[in-house]
Amino acid sequence: KGQILAEKLQLAVNLDYLTGKLRNYPLKAAAQLNLVDDRLNIKQMSVQTGANQLTAQGQLGVNDQNAKLDINLTAPKLNGLWPTLSGQLNAKAHLQGQLTNPAVQLNATGKNLRFEQHGLNNLALQVNYTADDKKPSQIQLNAAEISSGDNKISRLELSGKGTKPQHQFSVQVNSNQGDVDLALTGRWQNNSWQAQLQQLNIQQEKAGRWLLKTMPFL
Repeated sequence: KGQILAEKLQLAVNLDYLTGKLRNYPLKAAAQLNLVDDRLNIKQMSVQTGANQLTAQGQLGVNDQNAKLDINLTAPKLNGLWPTLSGQLNAKAHLQGQLTNPAVQLNATGKNLRFEQHGLNNLALQVNYTADDKKPSQIQLNAAEISSGDNKISRLELSGKGTKPQHQFSVQVNSNQGDVDLALTGRWQNNSWQAQLQQLNIQQEKAGRWLLKTMPFL
């Protein structure tokens, strides 16, 4: 049930027990959550189909820096969710702070992921985002054995760190089309993002090696 008071949405969901089937797998769900005065409170939320399960518990508020919300995904059999989807995916997220801009810690791993003609054998993602512009955030992505049609990427690595005013990214790609090594620095200023390439190396079997010596702004 829900209502709007003083131009603010108030919502309450109480789902004690829901059962059914999804693609012939048993489906179970339960949830108790409410949104009152710009504060989200999830007492419990659980959705399970077959061996796959999503859970969430915690609070987030507009003016509460100490509010915390935890989300967990365990999906060892993705083919139970969609016919052309397969593989394993696990993720844990911890959110803290304001509802509109929380700090986020995310760890995710995947194995033998497939969707139609696209594939990814190994995935590891780590994100540590802080809502404070003065404190650095970090992201690290590692992926291996990516395929899409005739395109094959044996390794993809992306790393980034820094604050909104000053940050840097690097990307390394090894594929059947060639290899790329890229690094850039960036900043967010006056509601726009500015970046400058610090390094760009491209190695391709027919074209040879290309190296960018003059680093342009993006």
